[in-house]
Amino acid sequence: MQKVFQSCYDLDKRCYEQYGLTEDILMENAARGMAEYIKAHFKEGSSVLIVAGIGNNGVDGIVLARQLHGIYDVRLVTPFGVKLEMAKLQLKRSEAVGVQVVKELYESDVIVDAIFGAGLNRELDKETQYILHQLHVFNGYKIACDVPTGVGEHGNLMPMAFQADTTITMGAYKEALYLDEAKDSIGNIVRVDLGVSSQNYEQESHCFVLDKSDSKVPTRNKQNSHKGNFGHAAVFCGEKEGAGIIAGMASASFGAGLTTLVVHEKVSPPAYLMHSTVVPDNASALAIGMGLGGYFESEFYRSMY
Repeated sequence: MQKVFQSCYDLDKRCYEQYGLTEDILMENAARGMAEYIKAHFKEGSSVLIVAGIGNNGVDGIVLARQLHGIYDVRLVTPFGVKLEMAKLQLKRSEAVGVQVVKELYESDVIVDAIFGAGLNRELDKETQYILHQLHVFNGYKIACDVPTGVGEHGNLMPMAFQADTTITMGAYKEALYLDEAKDSIGNIVRVDLGVSSQNYEQESHCFVLDKSDSKVPTRNKQNSHKGNFGHAAVFCGEKEGAGIIAGMASASFGAGLTTLVVHEKVSPPAYLMHSTVVPDNASALAIGMGLGGYFESEFYRSMY
């Protein structure tokens, strides 16, 4: 499982205070992660358009332009100018190596969105929306820096978002990348380190995303075994009972030794599914939410703990 965070502000802060890393170092590593991805997937000389905003996400884009210049045909657009002192410093460095800062958006082999990143809490203005519409028309491969522009801090669209083929997220995985409304804007998700390993960067989290390796179907290679050796899944069957029954059938197909539907009223599931009005004492896993509705009172949930 991989840890997922709503915000990485505290994680970055710990890098500054505990590890002595500077904002400059984190930005260099963020850009390097994007640069390595581009180098691995696109041949030298390809055209790269980088659109940088006024925040730290934009600074990452400016640093990326410097790191790619000389290997790729890089064009940097800063449609809102540069305001942060770090942005001014990084732009000066980029211009010193010959990065072209242009005003127009161009069709390119690679298009990098570095306008807004994580933590967006307001709707995009009309000018930004217009820029996104222009970028969507282009046929180049689209990469979002950290989080696609327009994906809000809670995974909602504000009111639209950059349509990325790949999102390269910095330091740790963000909740917004996995929530339903934003899924079509995210593309593939790649995480890059910021100068320390993920083990040192991350802190405790109560939210996780599963890896393929977490899916371990029970194997029944011992002859001296019975259904109780393979777990007992309790599936809550609520207002939309069909959803609960289907989930129970999936549990049984996956390999759970026993599957019980927890119900208020009698249902007619397949014969291999049991049903009960209470959670069985020997249940080893609970599945709650499929078609649940308002069938179960909060007191019932609390009684399970």
